Amino acid sequence: MDDFPEFMKRAANIIATSSQATSGVEGYVFDGADGSQMAFWTCREAATSKPHVHDFDEYMLVVQGCYTLIIEGQRIPVKAGEEYFIPRGLWHGGEPAAGTRTIHAFGGRRAERANKRRLHANLRQAHIKKCQPILQRLQRKATKQKSDAQRPKPPLWEVIGVILNVGIHGHSDAGD
Repeated sequence: MDDFPEFMKRAANIIATSSQATSGVEGYVFDGADGSQMAFWTCREAATSKPHVHDFDEYMLVVQGCYTLIIEGQRIPVKAGEEYFIPRGLWHGGEPAAGTRTIHAFGGRRAERANKRRLHANLRQAHIKKCQPILQRLQRKATKQKSDAQRPKPPLWEVIGVILNVGIHGHSDAGD
């Protein structure tokens, strides 16, 4: 394979350019329930990752190509099939070769989505669509209750008569 599968590259998961330490890469992010993240990056051309640091651990696996890590001036080539653990607080950068694909796991939130505003709008629309039948039922129920409340009420003497089991004309319905 020379690319990640299409289902991993949906627009809702595109990493914002502002969250990229490496310019010109294509990245997608997935969030874990515990606040961790997984990122999948493809570097089509040789590039340089600016030195950066995280408040959480990072694990990386090179799927294709070579990613040369630069840690404390030391160059560490990580080739396809190899992995590397970067502990939190360690400054690091790198140089991915053209055609390099990597998978990263982060022990915290590393990347923001490019389409965050659009994603929230889509989620809101999906929620509205899902809730619409419930809202319509509640609306019908409220309309019925309102129409029941607007019906004319019988005079008080009729209500008392029903309670006492006396007909409207003063006769007992009990058969006395």
